[in-house]
Amino acid sequence: MSRRTAVLAIAAVFAASAGAANLPAAVPVDQLTDLTGSAVTIVTLKARDNFANEFQYDVTVKNQGSEPLVADSLVIVVDQITDLAGKDATDRIEVVGYDGQTPAGKPYYLVPPGSRPELPPFGQSEPASVRLRNPYYTILFTPSFRVLGQRRPPPSSPSSESLTTLVQALIKKGVLTLEEWLRVLQPSSQPQP
Repeated sequence: MSRRTAVLAIAAVFAASAGAANLPAAVPVDQLTDLTGSAVTIVTLKARDNFANEFQYDVTVKNQGSEPLVADSLVIVVDQITDLAGKDATDRIEVVGYDGQTPAGKPYYLVPPGSRPELPPFGQSEPASVRLRNPYYTILFTPSFRVLGQRRPPPSSPSSESLTTLVQALIKKGVLTLEEWLRVLQPSSQPQP
C-alpha cells in the first residue's frame, strides 16, 4: 500500500469517527429547538377522501439555514388549521395517526430520516404522511406546521492520542512504515504549484 493510500485511509477513518461522535442521542420532543425560522415545510396534498372528509398530506422539511440538521431529530408539529372564516379550527379537526404530542398538547409527526444522518443546508427531507379528518365538513386552508429538531454540532478534531493509536496499528500491520509517517508529518520543502 502506498503512503498516499495509507494517509487517505487515516483521514477517512478520522472523518467517519469524528462525524459519528457528534451525532446526539435521541432527545425528548420538549427539549428540541424550534427550527421554524431556518427550516420550512413544503406541504403537498396527496389524497382526499370526500366521503370521510379526510385529507392526506406529504410534508417535507427544507433546511434553509447554513448549518446541517440532525435528520433523525426532525419533528413537524401541526401548529394551526384555519377555516374559511379565518378562525383557528385545530380543535375541531381530528389529526389521524400522529406520533405524539408536544407539552402544549399539539400533535406531531416524526420526519423519516432517510439514508443520510444529516439534512444539509438547502437539502430536503423525506416526506412525513399527515392525515387530517374534518368531521364538520367545513372549508379549511392548508394546515401550517412548525419544525422542531437539532442543529448538527460542529465537527471536533480527533484527539492526538487516538491518531497515535491508529498510526501505531497501521505500522504494526505493515500498512505504513515509520519513515513514511515521519515524511507525512514534515512540511514539504518543494514549492507548491
